[in-house]
Parts: sequence; C-alpha cells; structure tokens
Amino acid sequence: METMFTIFNHYIIEIMPAINEFYTKLIDVPLPQLIEDLLNKKSKDFTTYNYFVGNDEELINIQPICFNIQDVLYISKLVKQNSIAFEDNLIKKSAEK
Repeated sequence: METMFTIFNHYIIEIMPAINEFYTKLIDVPLPQLIEDLLNKKSKDFTTYNYFVGNDEELINIQPICFNIQDVLYISKLVKQNSIAFEDNLIKKSAEK
C-alpha cells in the first residue's frame, strides 16, 4: 500500500460531497421552455429561436476578435509546421493557399 497518498486520498474523500454539489449547481440552470422541450423530446418542431423575444430586458454584447496580418501569418506558419495534426483539414488547405 502506498502510504504517501493517504493524506491526499483522505482530503479527496472529505471534499467530494462539496465538489459534487458544486457541479450539480453549475449545470442546474433554467433553460427557455422551447429548449427544455427539445431536450426532453416533447417537441420536434424547431426551426428558429429568437432569444430576445422571451428576454427583452437583456442586451447583446458582441465582442469581435480582430487579427492583424502578422497574426494571420503567424497562425498560418504554425499550421504549416504542424501539418500532420491538420491533415485533410480546411485549416491546412487555407494555410497552404
């Protein structure tokens, strides 16, 4: 038996209920009724969903990410250097072009 892990294992056993409660609260969020119905398979009729119809008091905050030419060239260089990871991939084809 590896006694050097005993204190760590005891700590994990002690903290596990708090970790489980944290994850339960993390994923327990209210969803819009339409999405809830889709997840529970009560409705198969879904074409579009306008979030702001049911939540008209909320605002949208768009934060675009902008790349300059040096960033694009650097990303392209990284993709070319790691071409094995991007084999038959749209990113690799774009970088080569």
